[in-house]
Amino acid sequence: MMGKNKESQAELFKRFMSFGNQGFELGYKDIQRLEGITKAVEDIKKDRETHNDLLDYCGEAEGFVLKLDSYSYLEKREGDSPEPAFLSVDYGLKGNSRLLLIANRHGDNRVVFGNFGRDNRVRSDNGVEYIVEVSAPDSNMSKMFDIDNESLTKMLLAGRANSKLSYPKGYEPDKRDWSDPISDSSKEGRKKIVGKFLGKDLKFLYGKSIENAREWYDDLMRYSGGHESQGYIFHGYGIGGIVSGSQNICFRNRNLYDDKKIPTKIWEVRNKELCL
Repeated sequence: MMGKNKESQAELFKRFMSFGNQGFELGYKDIQRLEGITKAVEDIKKDRETHNDLLDYCGEAEGFVLKLDSYSYLEKREGDSPEPAFLSVDYGLKGNSRLLLIANRHGDNRVVFGNFGRDNRVRSDNGVEYIVEVSAPDSNMSKMFDIDNESLTKMLLAGRANSKLSYPKGYEPDKRDWSDPISDSSKEGRKKIVGKFLGKDLKFLYGKSIENAREWYDDLMRYSGGHESQGYIFHGYGIGGIVSGSQNICFRNRNLYDDKKIPTKIWEVRNKELCL
């Protein structure tokens, strides 16, 4: 929330969403959705027991940056059973922005837009370390709004993000303002609907991302390096030729490049202006 002498979050949200959209009106449900997303962000930031368990699991790391999944099954799929309901999120942003949880063992946690792995630092010993880029207000937004990176993220989630649900016959979607269902032409009997992104979607994707980080780390520990593959982790020799599409986590002080040939350590977290 904003300080005592500043705009309330709701007032800031209304002004922010009207930025470049004259006549844009927000209703009670829009403000309610922002409040739900804000609560979800705070709950995730305060979930330190889960964060520390993951840090301990991944070799006593001091902090991590976790990419939050933007799609997942709502139920576990067993063997050859029919595909369950599938949730995906469209953040409504240009480029390759992802939701990130930046967590540290002693607090100072944030949920922000950003990414890692596209711009790396090459060390003198031919190792690679990640540069994490966090989306920040551009110069125009900074002039007009008293807003930080996390506030920007919450405003964009509430104002732009949509949840998409693909589900089988007989499944009952939750109660929200979904679009009319359309047939999923690629899946017999399935339907697709779209609705505004909610705080509970954020909490769900956070939980799945924690699970996936553990699975990726387990696969990494079984990986011996080199050209061969193990699970879904691969390595292409040459700086910048490293591919590990399933990786959704990197660490403050865990450099496993030398024996695993895949970068895991954060060198720098830097701001990058987000142009809307």
